Amino acid sequence: MHRLQIGLLPVDVPDKNRVLSETKCEVLNTIESFIYKNCPHQVVTLNSLMYNNSVYDIELRKVISSAQLVLPDSAGIVLATYLLTGHKTKRIAGIDLMLDLCHLAEIKKYKIFLLGTRENILTSAVSNLKKKFPGLDVCGYHHGYFSKVNEQTVLEQIKDCKPEILFVGLLVPEQEKWICSHLKELRVPVVMGVGGSFDVIAGRLKRAPELLQAIGFEWLFRFGQQPRRIAGFGHMVMFVFYILQKKNEKEWGRF
Repeated sequence: MHRLQIGLLPVDVPDKNRVLSETKCEVLNTIESFIYKNCPHQVVTLNSLMYNNSVYDIELRKVISSAQLVLPDSAGIVLATYLLTGHKTKRIAGIDLMLDLCHLAEIKKYKIFLLGTRENILTSAVSNLKKKFPGLDVCGYHHGYFSKVNEQTVLEQIKDCKPEILFVGLLVPEQEKWICSHLKELRVPVVMGVGGSFDVIAGRLKRAPELLQAIGFEWLFRFGQQPRRIAGFGHMVMFVFYILQKKNEKEWGRF
């Protein structure tokens, strides 16, 4: 895979334009190479809201730019990549990648650790993952409602479990910042922010129908389940205007 710059932020794409299954395979191979190297790597699944936040949040911009793998997790990022670089790529949904990594972990006997959401939701998510992947080694998990006082205890628990993969399901963008600030201390080969994926896996939230996923309208389905997300629509409009502005700047720069 290679890295492209889409305005303020990078995005990693396959070396060639591939179908989705081939793209996923290349992503998994890249992540597995991180495990072989046995040193910390942060994986970010970038969506339009995160991009828009990074315009004003310099810390978030630095965190995403320093991540070892940044993948396009929204139709907006896929479109922006094409408009600003001419490169066609595929969307890699964070929850799909998480499940693919769990399947890989089951086969290769990698240990995983889950951090985030509420205790009851997390235990349901762990239970459902073990049903889906019977051989999966969930070496530990901890809810996401810990204070700064208890944070070190959580960090020590993760380090003691020595997972190859850590999934962090906190709020965005706090989870990206948290991962970046503790990446070296944790010494986990692969640490990935998964947002609300635990809620979906636990059955608390439903995913959009496959048709909506395929045409890039999964966000519309989320608005229906979580009306509070409607505030994010304004951010999406701002993202579109920002990308169009960058494209116009690029076009005018040719003259």
